[in-house]
Amino acid sequence: MCGAAGKSKCGACGLAYYCGPACQRADWPNHRLVCGTGGPRPVGAAALLEALEAAQCVLTCAEAMRDSDNVPRPESLGEYCDAILGFVGPLATAQPVRAVLLRACEALEAAERGRVFGEALRGRLG
Repeated sequence: MCGAAGKSKCGACGLAYYCGPACQRADWPNHRLVCGTGGPRPVGAAALLEALEAAQCVLTCAEAMRDSDNVPRPESLGEYCDAILGFVGPLATAQPVRAVLLRACEALEAAERGRVFGEALRGRLG
C-alpha cells in the first residue's frame, strides 16, 4: 500500500504482502475482492482473479529467471514490459495484482542480468 517492502502476508489467503497492520487495513476494500475469507464477491472479481493468476505466472517466471540468470537481452526491455503488462491486462495496477508484480520485480532485480528488467517493470507499474 505505502510502497514499502512487505514482509507480512494476509493470514487468510497469503496473496497480499503488507509492511504492517495499518497498510493491511487501508488495503482491505481492495483486497477483500480476492481474499478467500468468504462472503459475496462484487461483480468484476472474476476479472481481478484472472489478472492475479496471470501476475502469479509472471512471478513464477521471474523467480525462474532469477535462479538461472537466464533473462532477455536489454535491447528487448520495452517489449518485455509490454508483454508482461499485456499478459496481466488492465488490472495490473490493482493492489493485489500489483503486489504480486512487485514481487516479480524483486526477483528480477536479484538476478545480475535481470536488474534492468525488474527496474523497468517497477517503473511501468508506477
